[in-house]
Order: sequence, then C-alpha cells, then structure tokens
Amino acid sequence: MERVERSIFRRVAGLPSAAWVIVLLITTAGQASGQALPVWVSSSLVRVGQTDAPGTTSSINLYSGRGETAASQVVVQAPAGGLTNVNLSVSALTGPNGATIPASSLTLYREYYVTVTGTTNYGGGSNPPLGSGTYAEPLIPFNDPGTGLPLCGTGATLLACNAAISAGQNQPYWIEIFVPRGATNSPPGTYTGSVSMTADQGGPG
Repeated sequence: MERVERSIFRRVAGLPSAAWVIVLLITTAGQASGQALPVWVSSSLVRVGQTDAPGTTSSINLYSGRGETAASQVVVQAPAGGLTNVNLSVSALTGPNGATIPASSLTLYREYYVTVTGTTNYGGGSNPPLGSGTYAEPLIPFNDPGTGLPLCGTGATLLACNAAISAGQNQPYWIEIFVPRGATNSPPGTYTGSVSMTADQGGPG
C-alpha cells in the first residue's frame, strides 16, 4: 500500500466576520508502481466525468460559518493498470492558536457512477438537463450515517472502501466539513488539513 499525503499552511487576513472560518483542504498527486498517479481537488459544483482529463488543482479554499457544512471533491484517475483497494482518509484541520476541527467532523463518501438514458421534460429555460450519459450521482458513505461505524467489512451491497478503478477512469470522493458551533470550539481564522489516499501497488496491466 502506498500512502499519499501533504500539508500546506497559509495565512488569510481581513476576515469579514468573526463568525467565519476558512478551511483550506489540501491533497497532492502520488505514485503507483513508479508512475504518476493523478489526484486533484475539485469544487463541489463540478460534476466530474468518468473520463475527464485530470485536473491540476492541489488545494482549495472553503469558507464556512460555525454550525455550517462546506464540501469539496478529491478525484483520482487510475493509470494504465488500474487501481485496487483505493481508500481515502483525512486529517484534523488545524487552526489559530492550536484550535482544531476534528477529523470526526469530516464525512467522506465515494461517488458512484450511474448510467442514465433519456431526459425528462424540463419545460425550457437556460439550464437544460445533461442528457443521456454516465454521471457521478449517489454518495456512498465510508461510515454508517446513523452509528458512525465503518461500513467496510459489512454486508452492504455498495461500499466506499477498497474501491477498484479501471484504467483511465476517474473516481471522485465527496468530503463534507462541519464547522463546530461556538467561538471556543471554532475561533475565526484559517484551518488547514490534508487528504491521504492509499491503493495497492501493482504493475501496469
């Protein structure tokens, strides 16, 4: 298994409101079998296609108030031999004067691609449906939303952990960051953290 991790720290001045915090979520590219493994960050507003070209963004700024949730995506593209047992983890976010947003406040999902045929009648307008195709739509949680316990190793039909990714295809992961309530828990400032991705090492097929 190869672990990919990086952490970058940044200062942000002139916060508009003491109620706001800025979360800087960071990831980086890694290696698989000696070849570059494209890993990038994407906005939560972007629908990542299964065969889209790799992105180049390795960090993202997210703005959130206390008691709110910010979201982002981390995407990996499989090399020629594909990837197996792909997993994702996150660190706690470190803020001003040692304040932290714990890793338990971050929720991870694997996005699942579904193929749709045809579109509904949307009635006109400037935002038509995308049409037939394969889209990342359902979110498969790593942990049970009710109990918080890992779903890996259970009898669930779809699992987020230990994903297999075919050659040249993308696998996006959805990350939600809940900013704890209370000025003591989440003083205003910049919080930074890292995303780690692991996969089996295997020769390209």
